[in-house]
Amino acid sequence: MNPRGLQIDLQNAQLLDPAALEQLVNLGVGLVQAWQA
Repeated sequence: MNPRGLQIDLQNAQLLDPAALEQLVNLGVGLVQAWQA
């Protein structure tokens, strides 16, 4: 699996579905907060 290809797929998904982008951002923020806790 190619990280660059995955990144492109994620970008395409975000363009198609803004709600998915919001979920990814919320997940990322939650992971950072959990890691810093």
